[in-house]
Amino acid sequence: MELITASHQIICEGPDDIALFCRIVRDRNIPDTQVSCGRKIDGTDRRCLGTSGFLPRLRALKDLPQPKQRGFVIVADTDDDPTCRFTYACNQFRKAGLPVPTTAYSIKTEPGQPKTAVILIPDEDHLGGIESILLNCAAGVDAARQHCRDHFFDCIDADNWAEKNQHKLRLRLLIAGTKEDDPSMGISIWLSSAERPFTIQPCNALDRIANFLADFVAAPNP
Repeated sequence: MELITASHQIICEGPDDIALFCRIVRDRNIPDTQVSCGRKIDGTDRRCLGTSGFLPRLRALKDLPQPKQRGFVIVADTDDDPTCRFTYACNQFRKAGLPVPTTAYSIKTEPGQPKTAVILIPDEDHLGGIESILLNCAAGVDAARQHCRDHFFDCIDADNWAEKNQHKLRLRLLIAGTKEDDPSMGISIWLSSAERPFTIQPCNALDRIANFLADFVAAPNP
């Protein structure tokens, strides 16, 4: 496990989510917070394990004596079923012997235990993932190319794709269409690029997340 430097831990599915939440934590000045994922530790393989990494990461963090672990947040994409994804995240807390939140974006506390919360991306009422929320942030910045993407969607009949996959395609087209020097750039690198065509701060689509994280860190442990 990497060096633990904060008492509030955000546990993501993969590197793209980590990149986004690191930017939120940094740009919104959220203190005492570290972003990570559950990883493979066999040999040199350090890939994130996706949703299956939530539980081993929680267990490993819970057992650390220092710094004192005050709170854990699981970040999960809603994909095609927000209710199912929230239930899955809650079950990981339950299996780790931690407090179980009753709703997304709520803080659960119990005496003698770290507080917990679940953040659903884009939110508990919409399908999708990180691409969905980034497209929301980028709305209006690429209007000149929007008709090109719409024509491409019509050409390949993408309007019949699952909503989350439509969002993935639209974001990939946005990146490719604005990165002439590297159209295959990955999302995690793109998020740190000075040439990204929108700002993380301000961005209304991220305000709820940033505000909730600030409240989570400030919330007392009983």
